[in-house]
Amino acid sequence: AGWQLPTLSKFSRDNANKISALSCVFWSVYIIGDFWASCLKWKELKKQLNDLGRLLAVKKRDDDKTGMMEVEHEQHALAKRIRLVKLQVIRCLLFILPSVNWSLPNWATNPLLGELPLNGLMLAEAYTSVYQSLVGMRD
Repeated sequence: AGWQLPTLSKFSRDNANKISALSCVFWSVYIIGDFWASCLKWKELKKQLNDLGRLLAVKKRDDDKTGMMEVEHEQHALAKRIRLVKLQVIRCLLFILPSVNWSLPNWATNPLLGELPLNGLMLAEAYTSVYQSLVGMRD
């Protein structure tokens, strides 16, 4: 089992493994960038949520029922966005070890991770992705 070079390929198996590993290096860079951007977005949304909390306190003090409902609705929407960003961070963390594993030049013959942990991480990422999609579709 494992990765197979197509029989009609003009590359040798060693060159094909290196090209495959190089593509995963770029995938790893993307994952790290996505992780960083998601963490920054999480921080930004948390700040907005804190600002809304202070605004809600003012609305409660002024007994502004309509204003309170609007702020609470915005808080709910922000909390959902934060949950989605947290799930994206989890997905990045689940992806990073497999991407590093596949970025090694000899990943097919001497992998960093065994088949069970590798498949477990990828399965956990897939479940997280489905859950993230379902959360995104909910109100």
